[in-house]
Amino acid sequence: MNRRIADAVIPGVITAALVVVYAIKSPGFFSIYFALSYILYLLTFYKRMPDLNRVVPLYLLAVGMQLLHFAEEFVTGYQTRIAAEIYHVQPFTINQMVISQMVLFFFTIVGAIAIVKKWKIPMFMVWFVVIMQMMVNAVQHPIFSIMVHGYFPGLITSQVGWVLGPILFKRLWEVRRYPASGNP
Repeated sequence: MNRRIADAVIPGVITAALVVVYAIKSPGFFSIYFALSYILYLLTFYKRMPDLNRVVPLYLLAVGMQLLHFAEEFVTGYQTRIAAEIYHVQPFTINQMVISQMVLFFFTIVGAIAIVKKWKIPMFMVWFVVIMQMMVNAVQHPIFSIMVHGYFPGLITSQVGWVLGPILFKRLWEVRRYPASGNP
């Protein structure tokens, strides 16, 4: 398969699989954010990879914050409360939550490696980290807290996304300013 075609098709197939799995297994809008991440990938990294010096330190900070965010959610009962209080569905088991998060963290870490190694195919996941795990979390956790009239699991650590999300978004989006063959 031609490399350029593979760089578009393989992340698209992975995205489609994630969209289907999360549409079936998870309430909410995860599937939409995977699809949006793939579209952003096609508009940016499919054409040109980001400057690793401008992106890697912040991306790794985002990954670390997501690990802390997961810890906050886990110890405060997110898996039960999100299902019961927000989506009114059967609660997730602890195993379902941990497995779901570990799959996401696997792709998140592969995204970090992809930035450094300049592997295009996993780069759609970098956008997912910025869009869903940073920016959407920063917005939705306060909304959930308002909905339940108090603290909602993940509220504290999600607030880093208000700063880190837009900064990372800007640094990833800026690859569009440069010609495909040039360097910044």
